[in-house]
Amino acid sequence: MYTCGPTVYAEAHLGNFRAFLTYDILKRVLVKVYDKEVDHVCNLTDVDDKIIKKCRSLKITDAKDLTGKYTDIFMHDLSDLNILPASRYPRATDHIPDIVKMIEDLRDVGLAYRDPDGWWFDVSQKSGYGSQLVNVASLSDEVDIDADGDQDYRSDNVKVGGMPKGGEKVKNNKRDFALWKAYKEGVDIDSLTWDTSLGLGRPGWHIECSAICRTLLGDRIDIHMGGTDLRFPHHENEIAQSEGVMGKECGKEEGREFCQCWVHNGFVKMGEEKMSKSLGNTLTLQSECPTTLDKRAFRYLVVTSHYRQEMTFTSDALNASKRAVERVDKCMRDIKDIQKTGDNKEGGELGELCEREAGKFYKAIADDLSTPRCAASMFAVVKGAEKEIKRGRREGGGWDIDGLGRAMDTLRMFDEVFGILYGQEEQEGDGGGGEVPEDVMELVRKRGDAKAGKDWGLADELRDEIAARGWQVKDSKDGATVVKL
Repeated sequence: MYTCGPTVYAEAHLGNFRAFLTYDILKRVLVKVYDKEVDHVCNLTDVDDKIIKKCRSLKITDAKDLTGKYTDIFMHDLSDLNILPASRYPRATDHIPDIVKMIEDLRDVGLAYRDPDGWWFDVSQKSGYGSQLVNVASLSDEVDIDADGDQDYRSDNVKVGGMPKGGEKVKNNKRDFALWKAYKEGVDIDSLTWDTSLGLGRPGWHIECSAICRTLLGDRIDIHMGGTDLRFPHHENEIAQSEGVMGKECGKEEGREFCQCWVHNGFVKMGEEKMSKSLGNTLTLQSECPTTLDKRAFRYLVVTSHYRQEMTFTSDALNASKRAVERVDKCMRDIKDIQKTGDNKEGGELGELCEREAGKFYKAIADDLSTPRCAASMFAVVKGAEKEIKRGRREGGGWDIDGLGRAMDTLRMFDEVFGILYGQEEQEGDGGGGEVPEDVMELVRKRGDAKAGKDWGLADELRDEIAARGWQVKDSKDGATVVKL
């Protein structure tokens, strides 16, 4: 499974985290419900026009000083949202040789060409281009995907006819996209420039994902996920590149498609607009969800919206989700207190309700991840348990403890997918992690040393090793803490 990760030049926003929560829910279903082993790769884009622009504006010479900072913040936010770690988080800059090799392979099959601005993918030579995830032919002629399709710095220099202001022809076709960008004095920075067989320069956006995916997961993958805004040009271009290296004619009709299943989540909106850095209307996780309960509530808010539909974020919606999460917490606390009494009364209705709702839950999750229906089943169980709790209190004792225990087990079973029942101990002041083994703490110390020395690759490896041992590192301005996964 491959998922498009963040461009680490700023904090990820709530719209980004909807995507990462969608990935997490699907992975939980595959692992917890269907008992599948998932090899999950989530890339980190650490070479990009926006990164270069920000480094220049802040007078940062080593881009890792910027990207390392925001990678740490991103990982901390993932942990705060109880998102299961990916198997690997590869940085684009660690895969430059793989990227160069893939571009050379595209050149060798006639799908890449060179001009003064670098190397380009020739869409006219790839059969089926623009028809996999979108119908490019139906797009307006005014839609010009220049270079990497992501606010590339050359966009002001290229006209629709492919002629720059200097009069030197670039791009065979206006839909051709950048594979390798030639170094530009006064624009690029040395720490994000490589001298390769392709020339002095850096990779385009789309080729990073294709090359990383090919290197770590192979030519064909089962699942690829991303926001719906990535369908075109990014994912369409990924398909062209990844199938292109297998041969110009490769694709669905030939039975050699790059990806078996694409999953795209809808936008998060602020009012009538998509939440987007380019629109300046983004909200970060830490600013809007400062407490563990807030973060659990945001996670639940995402769960109650179908992943393919647009979702509007408001403080009222978050508060409603917070009340829902608190209601589940209270129900489970009440059940625990009643179980301690041992005052059992024969029942049966609550157990039958749990069995019915469990059937509905798993039927819904198998129907295109219909999590809103799953949430309805969760609250049907909560309401049934609350009814039994109130009845026993009203009658002065005697509860269907077996039924309440079944309700508790059912809610925990549902939460293997939802992932919202975490941090209750932390909210109650316990801290909830248990004693951390010394071997894990030694890895944490080594990771701290690696970060201090800006050895980000080693720091990532140590973080993954800590996760493999069942613990997760949370970085903050006060240092690193370790919690049980």
